[in-house]
Amino acid sequence: MKKLVPLLFLLAACGTQQTNTASLEVLESKRGIALDHVEKKLIAKKNPASLKKLYDFKALAIEDIICLSQVGISDHFILGYIEFTEKNYNLSSNDVRRLERSGVSQNIIHTLLQACE
Repeated sequence: MKKLVPLLFLLAACGTQQTNTASLEVLESKRGIALDHVEKKLIAKKNPASLKKLYDFKALAIEDIICLSQVGISDHFILGYIEFTEKNYNLSSNDVRRLERSGVSQNIIHTLLQACE
């Protein structure tokens, strides 16, 4: 039994990775948006938690949106992901100023504000 436990952990980890990859592929096929290998590396370097959220289809926090924008992920991808997760954002005026100061595009900020309604 002791020999089986590590094997079960390994199988569980492999199954999770396959699910994550499959989930990202679903997003790519349904929305026509994708991240290439270089973009994934840039996100992982700046904020690994943001990349994990993308793989897990979790809603993005303001920090994640700033991270994606700062590493050069396209507005098209960010907006598509925001629409796909259907999160309602309740932005304060401080949030808007922070997004603007961080270089997030007005298009993304406008979309986030519309998601407040």
